[in-house]
Amino acid sequence: MQGFVLFFLTLSRCCSLFGFTRLPFYPTRTVAATPAAVGLGYEDVRIRTQDGKTLAGWFLPAPADQNALPAAGKTLLFLHGNAGNISHCLDSLDNFHKLGFAVLIIDYRGFGQSTGTPSVMGTLFDAIAAWDWLAEHKNSRPESIVVFGRSIGGGVAAALAGKVNPGALIMESTFTCLHDVVKSLYPYLPARVLLPQDFDSIASLRGKTFPLLVVHSPDDEIVPYALGEALFAAYRGPKQFLRISGPHITGFQTDKLRYVRGLEDFLRSLPGAAPAEDEAASRQPLGDEDALEIAASQPQELPEDASLPPAAAIRPESLMGRAMGKMRAMLETLRPQSGRKA
Repeated sequence: MQGFVLFFLTLSRCCSLFGFTRLPFYPTRTVAATPAAVGLGYEDVRIRTQDGKTLAGWFLPAPADQNALPAAGKTLLFLHGNAGNISHCLDSLDNFHKLGFAVLIIDYRGFGQSTGTPSVMGTLFDAIAAWDWLAEHKNSRPESIVVFGRSIGGGVAAALAGKVNPGALIMESTFTCLHDVVKSLYPYLPARVLLPQDFDSIASLRGKTFPLLVVHSPDDEIVPYALGEALFAAYRGPKQFLRISGPHITGFQTDKLRYVRGLEDFLRSLPGAAPAEDEAASRQPLGDEDALEIAASQPQELPEDASLPPAAAIRPESLMGRAMGKMRAMLETLRPQSGRKA
């Protein structure tokens, strides 16, 4: 019993020391490049939050010839992951621009040139401020805004969408909740102690009916594919599931053809979308499996064996990989030792 108590005292101390009450955010302050590096025009913006923080971001206008593009007339609110900053999203900005979107991308508080310190509640304040900025400065209507979240940004996007009812929501390489990610990594640790604040995407989206696209890869080495499936199964509104291949953060690049085609098909399915041209002759084959998988609406139980591979499987050059590596190293120090008497 003494060992058991000591273990949890150590756990609580580590949670305090490593800042887990604020979640494992790993912001980068240096903005390495701008959209001009990939040939895109942009407006450098500053957005004030309701609690007094200043967010840095970019607004990219839609292409001049957008009328026939899948995202014509729509604006994308881009919410990135837990590491780096907006300057690490240039390839994605280029993809979304070519689809016809105008794009607003922000850095959360504490990331890039934004002030403050990141936290769960703080990222929601940040997303709401960005949403309000689009309405006030770009006259964007809710039905014309598509909210996009990647990785932890998916949790932020779901929390925002649950409050504002956008035209559509895209969640890429994300989870049901962070507690489920921790439990899949280390089932013996109390996830709610490690992460007293959480994104609960299923709860945020309960009762909503806007179109949802869930994008996930079975090769995801950080967020289990099963969590993407469970997130999709729990949603009761119109929905599509896009299965891609490749690692957690770079699957959209590894499987770009399938990824972009899946986005196009989803956007063409939205109310008021521009009609698609006949592309059957020009489209390259994807292989035996369809890009889009439309699953049954019944919820699916998360498999008991859903887990992540060893830390060695995480790409070391990935910002997210380095961040998760730090988290894993801390958690390994909390692993109960075999043979120790409780």
